[in-house]
Amino acid sequence: MTIKVFLRLGRRPHQAYYSLIDCPPKGIDFVYDKIIRYPEVDTEIQSRFHKFKVSLFEFVTKHYPVPLHIDPRGCDLIYSTNGMILDNSSHWVISVEDFFSLTRYLYTSQKHLHFVTKSLEHKNCRRILPWSDASYYSLINSTKSKIIEEKSVVSYTVKETTKIEQKKKRKDKLGLVFGARNFYHKGGIAALKVFDRLNKKYDVTLDFWGDVPEHLLKKYSNENVTFHLPGSDQSGFFKSYQKADIFLYPTNLDSYGLVILDSYNAQTPVVSSNVFGLKELVEKGKGGLLVNHPARSHDENYLTSPERIERALKFCMNPSESFLNDVYDKTEELILNSKLRRRLGKNGRDAVTGSGIFSVKTRNEKIKKIFEDAVSPS
Repeated sequence: MTIKVFLRLGRRPHQAYYSLIDCPPKGIDFVYDKIIRYPEVDTEIQSRFHKFKVSLFEFVTKHYPVPLHIDPRGCDLIYSTNGMILDNSSHWVISVEDFFSLTRYLYTSQKHLHFVTKSLEHKNCRRILPWSDASYYSLINSTKSKIIEEKSVVSYTVKETTKIEQKKKRKDKLGLVFGARNFYHKGGIAALKVFDRLNKKYDVTLDFWGDVPEHLLKKYSNENVTFHLPGSDQSGFFKSYQKADIFLYPTNLDSYGLVILDSYNAQTPVVSSNVFGLKELVEKGKGGLLVNHPARSHDENYLTSPERIERALKFCMNPSESFLNDVYDKTEELILNSKLRRRLGKNGRDAVTGSGIFSVKTRNEKIKKIFEDAVSPS
C-alpha cells in the first residue's frame, strides 16, 4: 500500500527536510509545492509583496494565534514542518523542532500555549514528531497533556550521507573547522578565541565558515586561519569537514545542530556544548566530546524563559573564561590523542550510515510506521 502525504514545506524549507524529498521511505509518496533550496536565490521571497505577507502573518499570529489551512491535494495525510499548526479540516502530523517554535517564541503567552495544546490534542492531529528527546520534553513539560504525550514519537532529523575518502594520518598541521551562519549564537567568538590560544602552542590550522564581524576579522587573521563566507561554497564546506581533524562547534543557542551530522558524515570528531538536542547527537552518536555550557537557554526540563534567553544572548557576545578553558581542554585532548580522534570519527560515521541511529534508513523505517499508524482508523 502506498500512502500519499502532502509535505507542507514552505517556499524555502529548512535543510532538515531535504533528505525526506531526496530519500523518501518506500511506500510513501510525498507531494509538495515548488521549493527553493539554500543557497539559491528566490526572487519571489525577496519581493516586497511577499515580505509584506510574511510580516502581516507574523504580526497577526503574535497577537492572535491562528491555524494554517492547507489543501491536502487529495493526499491521505498532511505532514507540516517549520512549526506550522494546521486547522483540523484534514488528518495531519507535525514535526516539532522545540515547543517554543510552535508559539512563535512567545515564552510567556498563555494564549499561545492554550492554542497549541488544543490544536495538538485534536483528533485530526494524528501524530507529533519531536526532532529529539529534548524537543519531546520541552513539548510535554510545557503542555502537561497526556493526549499530546501519547501522540508524540521522537523522530531524529537526519541528512543524506555521501561517500568519503578515508582519513589519512597527518604529516603536516592538524586542521580544525568551524561552520555556522549565525556568528555569535553558534559560538563563533569562542571558536576564534580558543583557536588563537591553540595556535600559540600547536601546529594547527582553522577553516572558518561564517560571517565574521570586521573588527574580529582583523584581530584574528593570520596565516593559519582561512575565512569563508557562509553559504558561498557548499561543496567546499563539506570538503573542509572531510579535510579537518576536528570540528570545533562551541555553540550557545541551538536546538539540534545539523552541522554535527555533517561532521559525522565526514568522519570528523566534534567538540561542542551540551545545549538542547546537541547533547543527544554527541552522546548517542558517540562522535565527539561535550563541554558544559554555563548559560544554557533552557533548564533541566528543557523549558526556557525570557530571562534565560537574555542571559544566553549576553553570553554569546562575551563567553566566560571557564567555558573557553573547557573548550580549549577538550580540543587539546583530541589534538594530542590521534586514536581518540579516529575512534570518535568512526563512531560518528557509523551513526549516520547503514542502520545507525541518525541514518536515513532508520529514519525512514520509523517515519513509515508513524504514517501508517496515522492513517489507520482509531
